[in-house]
Amino acid sequence: MASSKRPRITTGIARTIDLRDRSNRYALVVAGLAAIATLFWRLSTTGDEPWFWALRVLVGVFLAWALGRELDPDEPASAAMAPLVILPFFILGPPSISGSIAVLAAARIVVRTTGLSPSWFDGALLVGGSAYLGSQPENWPAAGALILAVFADRILYPSGPSRSLYTATLMTVAAVAAAAWWADDLAREAPTVGEWIGGAIVLMAVAAALLMVRPPTARGDFRKEQLAENRVLAARLLVAAVLIAGFLYPGGPIAPALSPLWAGIIAIPTASWVRRHVIRPM
Repeated sequence: MASSKRPRITTGIARTIDLRDRSNRYALVVAGLAAIATLFWRLSTTGDEPWFWALRVLVGVFLAWALGRELDPDEPASAAMAPLVILPFFILGPPSISGSIAVLAAARIVVRTTGLSPSWFDGALLVGGSAYLGSQPENWPAAGALILAVFADRILYPSGPSRSLYTATLMTVAAVAAAAWWADDLAREAPTVGEWIGGAIVLMAVAAALLMVRPPTARGDFRKEQLAENRVLAARLLVAAVLIAGFLYPGGPIAPALSPLWAGIIAIPTASWVRRHVIRPM
């Protein structure tokens, strides 16, 4: 009797976490320790929502590491530095999980670190995710980044399939419809002087990260094709655009919500500086 083939769901936006890899173990340990420290800090200071804070710190630290891995696929030190860079941001407030996950997915789609473009299955998830993000004004920059990423997958070299264009169109319709029907008005708050200074420092780090793009040697996870330099550059530009858009609208309060993004981009020049001026002299 012939064996029947079971249907297999393919995805171009999910990556496995192999615990045999030292970098993966490092990310999980650092995220866990940061969450435990946050929990004890909130409990000892009678802070509100200690478990909520611990969960967001856990996910935020891990997302910072994951974003560093996407934006600098040839340099593990950037991913390792990102969880350390994000820690000071928690003084300002907890990160946004949904917005950060959306930008992480956007970076992964643009760089194509899985080696695959988003599948039809991914497309259904992306359309639903765009609608959810569209219903939350504070996540509009992240929704725009996700839509642009899928559209860019079709036009960047090597170009993706036509379904990326169709998916991006449906995502746009879903996000705009959700924004029109469910989104509440969000009052913009002008950044403070300190936030402007911090934003200027981060923009310098963003500029350094953009100038540091080199032809990558890493290959995709599932389809072993070498990653393209133009896609790595486009992903860093996309993250920078989200940070700038988030800073201008809704303003200063969005800074801690996007902390995984700040950390992921700052970690690239920071890791390079540590490697040249600290590790090498030793």
